[in-house]
Amino acid sequence: MDNPASCVALRAAFSTPTFAPACVRCSDDAHANARKVLVLREGRFQTLQWREVRVGDVVKVAGGEELPADVVFLAAGHEDPDQRGVCHVQTAQVRAQF
Repeated sequence: MDNPASCVALRAAFSTPTFAPACVRCSDDAHANARKVLVLREGRFQTLQWREVRVGDVVKVAGGEELPADVVFLAAGHEDPDQRGVCHVQTAQVRAQF
């Protein structure tokens, strides 16, 4: 970057208001991807990080745990017979990405 105009353009790009939310989102994503989850592999549940989950994996989550929006809900178990098979979804954390 010997060209001073390149340095100014690069500095301007990193100081724009749209860059700061992107940094926060990236940091949030890294934190979420590092969380632990139980994944069914080789016939038993293994503790892995979310970043290690692959398409087709079966994951086991407990009540109150957060999970990505692209997970498909298959079944729920509960001690209360009226709550078996029920999944409550809170969308407060969902954010639009374009």
